[in-house]
Amino acid sequence: MKRGIFALGLASLLSVSSGCKIGELLYEPGPLGSRIDPVPQEYRQWWQEMEDCSGRRRNFDEIGWFQFPEGASYSLCDEGCLGFYDGYRNRIHIRDDLILLRWVVGHEIVHALIDNSGDNSGHSNPAFERCGVQQF
Repeated sequence: MKRGIFALGLASLLSVSSGCKIGELLYEPGPLGSRIDPVPQEYRQWWQEMEDCSGRRRNFDEIGWFQFPEGASYSLCDEGCLGFYDGYRNRIHIRDDLILLRWVVGHEIVHALIDNSGDNSGHSNPAFERCGVQQF
């Protein structure tokens, strides 16, 4: 299964540049990151919204939710990364200070939804724009 990645570089929350990388995920939960527990209630609502606008369906409970600190760098997530989807492990990783930012979480949800359907169009998939979670 392929993986979707959302890597945005932040000059500020208003000025964002983006880029994606393909490679092996070296990050494991531990000192540099942790499971989001409990998962915010908003995530189920946002999941449903992303399903509706993307036209894709997937079981919410298949996904593990993780957070990582600002400035962390992993093979799939450079320093400045806001979040990424690891399709090999069915995990969505969100920077810890952004775990309640809908467009960041929603972007990774869309990756999880299109990845699960076998769609390999990545960021060119129109679902990102339809759902209002495209890269900037």
